[in-house]
Amino acid sequence: MKQEMDALKREKDDIFNNKLVKVSEQKETLEQQVDDYGGIVKDLEDTLAASKSLIHSQKLEYEKVKHGRDNALKDADERCKEKEKTISSCPSLTWNTEFSLSEMQLAIQNFSDTLKVGEGGFGRVYRGLLCNTTVAIKMLRSHNLQEASGLVYEFLPNGSLEDRLACENNTLPLTWQVRTRIIGEICSALIFLHSTSLTQ
Repeated sequence: MKQEMDALKREKDDIFNNKLVKVSEQKETLEQQVDDYGGIVKDLEDTLAASKSLIHSQKLEYEKVKHGRDNALKDADERCKEKEKTISSCPSLTWNTEFSLSEMQLAIQNFSDTLKVGEGGFGRVYRGLLCNTTVAIKMLRSHNLQEASGLVYEFLPNGSLEDRLACENNTLPLTWQVRTRIIGEICSALIFLHSTSLTQ
């Protein structure tokens, strides 16, 4: 009977020890998982903090750019208003304006060679200043100074559209987006001219 009791006790101890070993292994596994998850959580917290910092810096950059854009728009609007004031205060800048020969001579400092920008088949072209606006004045060839005449154009420092399309003076070719915009603006101008000519 004692032997049976000892055998039962040993069997019970073995079962208990086996369970204890399994529980210890499970505990180690769970502790390892907790450590792993702790590392993952820390990584996620670091990533979240970095993302929040990036979002904050992007917001600051956005506000800075927006402020700069608003200032630029305000500045451009003020300049546009100033230009409109200058133009409206100068009646000689309206459509189909006629300038006297003396006004043109004064604008180009009596045909100064320093203001000459070109010469074509119809005459010389000068850069001048009329009514606080830089203009190009083409003096047409004439044998008689009494009959001298000229044409006044807006001065285009970067050349005409034809110059830009032909890449004169090694200018970069216009992008297709710019070309398309120019075509649209020309079409709008033609539509406007046709609509006003029909109403008159």
